Amino acid sequence: MQKLTYYLCILVFILHCKSETDILGPEILANKGWMDLSAWNIDEKQSIELKGDWEFYPFQILTYGEFPETTSLLQKVPLVWNGNLPNKTNANGVGYGTLRLRLKSLPKQKLMLYITSIPTSNEIYCGPVLISSSGKVATKIKDAIPNLSNSIGSIPESCSSYNEIIWHISNFHEFKGGPWIAPLIGKPNAIIREYSNHLAQDLFFLGVTLIMCVYHFVLWFFRRQDRRSLVFSIVCFLFMVRILGTGKTIEFYFPSANLYELFNKLEYIGFIGLLVSFPWLCRILFPLEISRYYIWINTFLGGIFFIQTLLFPALVYTSYLTYLQLITLASIIIISYGIIKAFYWDRPGARIMIVGYLFLILTILHDLFISHRLIYGIHIAPIGFFVFLVSQSSILARIFSNAFRTAEHLTLNLKSEVEAKTTALQIADEQKSSFFANISHELRTPLTLILWPIEASISSKKQLTEKQINIIYNNAKKLLSLVNQLLDLQKIAAGKFQLQLKSLDISKMTEEILENFSYAIEHKKIKLEFSNKVESAVVLADPSQIEKCISNYLSNAMKFTPEDGSIKILIQNAAQSNYLQILIQDTGRGIPENKKQFLFKRFGYSEPSLTKEQEGTGLGLSLVREIIELHNGEVGFNSEEGVGSEFWFTLPLSNLSASSYNLSQNFNHLSTTVKENKEELNLAPVQSGAKVLVVEDNEDLREFISGILESKGFTTYKAIDGEDGLAKIYSILPDIILTDLMMPKLSGSDMIRLFKKNQLTKTIPVILLTAKAEVETRKEVRLAGADAYLSKPFNSDELLAVVKNLLQLKQMEKHLLIEMGKAQKIQEALLPKFNKKYKEFDCELFLKSYDKIGGDFYDIIEINPKLIRFIIADVSGHGLPSALIASTLKILFQKSKNLSITEFLNSANHDLYGNLGGHFITSQVIELDLESSTLSLASAGHPGIYHMRNKSIQIIESRGRALGITENAEYKFISLPLQKGDRIFMVTDGLIEVKDNSNGLLGEDGLKEILMINSKQSIQEAVHSIIDNIISFSNEKDFSDDATMIVLDWKN
Repeated sequence: MQKLTYYLCILVFILHCKSETDILGPEILANKGWMDLSAWNIDEKQSIELKGDWEFYPFQILTYGEFPETTSLLQKVPLVWNGNLPNKTNANGVGYGTLRLRLKSLPKQKLMLYITSIPTSNEIYCGPVLISSSGKVATKIKDAIPNLSNSIGSIPESCSSYNEIIWHISNFHEFKGGPWIAPLIGKPNAIIREYSNHLAQDLFFLGVTLIMCVYHFVLWFFRRQDRRSLVFSIVCFLFMVRILGTGKTIEFYFPSANLYELFNKLEYIGFIGLLVSFPWLCRILFPLEISRYYIWINTFLGGIFFIQTLLFPALVYTSYLTYLQLITLASIIIISYGIIKAFYWDRPGARIMIVGYLFLILTILHDLFISHRLIYGIHIAPIGFFVFLVSQSSILARIFSNAFRTAEHLTLNLKSEVEAKTTALQIADEQKSSFFANISHELRTPLTLILWPIEASISSKKQLTEKQINIIYNNAKKLLSLVNQLLDLQKIAAGKFQLQLKSLDISKMTEEILENFSYAIEHKKIKLEFSNKVESAVVLADPSQIEKCISNYLSNAMKFTPEDGSIKILIQNAAQSNYLQILIQDTGRGIPENKKQFLFKRFGYSEPSLTKEQEGTGLGLSLVREIIELHNGEVGFNSEEGVGSEFWFTLPLSNLSASSYNLSQNFNHLSTTVKENKEELNLAPVQSGAKVLVVEDNEDLREFISGILESKGFTTYKAIDGEDGLAKIYSILPDIILTDLMMPKLSGSDMIRLFKKNQLTKTIPVILLTAKAEVETRKEVRLAGADAYLSKPFNSDELLAVVKNLLQLKQMEKHLLIEMGKAQKIQEALLPKFNKKYKEFDCELFLKSYDKIGGDFYDIIEINPKLIRFIIADVSGHGLPSALIASTLKILFQKSKNLSITEFLNSANHDLYGNLGGHFITSQVIELDLESSTLSLASAGHPGIYHMRNKSIQIIESRGRALGITENAEYKFISLPLQKGDRIFMVTDGLIEVKDNSNGLLGEDGLKEILMINSKQSIQEAVHSIIDNIISFSNEKDFSDDATMIVLDWKN
């Protein structure tokens, strides 16, 4: 269908051109104002154009009998007046004149004369007889009436005796004027056929384009997310507007109306609209190939020309036609490039597009050549654009056809797919119902065993026996384990589960877990074997989560292994390279075939038909699978009913040595489980009468905590919510605070933030009580200013231990403050004082420690009088440990005179690696060569230097790893020539990573702006102003990190 459409359109074009050629007939040209028609066989060639040299009388309106005997000028027809006349007469195209053509051998029969639109009015005579006219010819603009209508007139047989054609033309309203189209003379039927063909062509294009326009607009109206249909309908509409402006439809239906201004504006509005909308259509079809910047620039330019067309008369906006044509040529080049790319990448519709577009380009170029009189012929761009519209319509039709086919497919298959989904949902619903039934059972059983002895004790008024207490304790642990499993699965599903990976000796961990299971294994008389078949069983994993996985596998093996059975634990290399496999085998009953597919699925192995021995929630194995997959490992099993089962999982090996790990205590918060029969914690004597404030909205828990503390000699105060707690903090000034996180009126974290702002209360230690233990919660706690937190449930030993530790730390802090004051004075004394004056540069230094003493430092050494070396460094962390590390680097720097700056960094990294206790150092070294006026820079993971020159500033960086991270690091230097007036800034990240109240970061760009603001100040004034500006940005009184800056002004 698409190929047929193309062939029909091309056939119409060829036939159209052929008919025009037939009408034009042989080439007979006028010469020196005379045209010899003796060679014209009117019966074979029924019409001929009156082309060639006409006599021309500019700025004269002459009638028959008024012409002089000698001809002063000749005018080629067709030709515009603008710049093409002899002696450049009437070069601007505005004016009037008379043309005369004398004919020889004019056929003595009835003839007709046909003249298409001539700007802007004309009259044509055969001798003294008026043949046709358009508008009113005049010698002044006030008398002239413009009209671009086509005119047809009959030449009586009596006119053959005159043998001359007189043509009056005047133009006061358009930029271009003159006889740009030659009159056509011929038999009446040939002339009428020519006019009718033009009219029929216009009506055909209008009709087909109107159908496409309305059809695609309706498609968009009912499916408005499809912009292609809307833009295509707009393009069709604008094409119709242009046809109306340039064609014969309006004048045919309204022959008496003078619609000159309407014709012109429609023509130009249509042209400009197509110039804007057509690229938009191409952009929508091929968004990756057509630049959006070109689209917006083209739209902006088109909008300017559109406004001018609306507001100004034709004489103004027609003068911009050349500029519009240049934009058209630029658009052709840009869009052609985009469509060729789309064709190359085989975008949908690109093949059809390139054929239609090529046809359009050729016709547009043809008409541009005619417009500038480079060639002569008929305008065929409307045909090209029509063929292009048909091609685009076929592209959209294919898209909609594919969409309809997809819809039909969905409709035909929807029923079966819905039924399949419904069945799957029903199965999932049944599994969830079974799961929640089992959960209910698993919750009710321990709750019953907890409530039963308590109720019995209350009713009998007797103390609980040791056996009853053990029952309550054991079942409470079961409930806690179940709740933790549910919470872990919920966090994994929400994407909030974060692993704390470290190198772990899985063999050692397994041995420790087996110790916990030893009593149950011996009680059930199960034979246990453990075998490690690898030299190094160190894996990269989260210890606490892997403990859960191994314990779950062992627990299941014990549950289903009968007395006198056996369990084997095997650690071996996995089939996958660089992975370890942990495998647990048992001699239990095995797993039925119909249950195997559900084993590691949530809710999958929870069915009410299972026997009592098999009861469970189905959560354990699902949790194991999800934890192992988070480690990039795999889980699996093999089972034979009546023989036994083996379950396994794999973990990635670690290249590092194993970290220490304490079973069930590898958390950043205190453990929530304790060993049974644990001896009571032997507390050291606490501070007598220490005041403890307990802020908790749950009355029972508040009283429980207070009772434990009071039994150990603490003085307790109680608050029921955050607001009450804040008031009591200010009134009693407690030694330590225990507060819940989630409370009415004011949360625990908000209460901490508020009292930490007060100078009297900001040093009071705080313990946060929370049931939440996610990484985000721990971050929130630290940001709020809490010193420790306890995860619920906790026991009295944990509570007393953390209270005692924090109180002791508070005492130690007082002593440390005294010692740190001394250390601060020592550190300040060690910082160099830059007293020496150099004629080549000035220097200003700044250092501010966040925690009295800090990890930032700077130093300066003179290699020789012409070579000065500076260092600036930032040790991770704050306080005394960071200051000690900084002092070590300072010593290494002082000994580096015989080393280059890169050799110094390599040597320092070698000496520091493995000796920083988890810290690292970012450092930057520059060397000023005073003789050559150059700066050399080497960096170890430090922010770049800020180089200010004239009115610009740029960051110059030298790449290199921070000191102490890897044993082998490579450092390179870069050189920078210096000019008079250059200013260099060396800074630590304490001046860059500053945040405002809305948590917005100052960053490198913000610091650059502050540096530029103070660029005209002296070096001393600039440093003070920069520090004030940064602190003002943060809305704080001081820096929240160590901050250091070295500023150098080059004077040479």
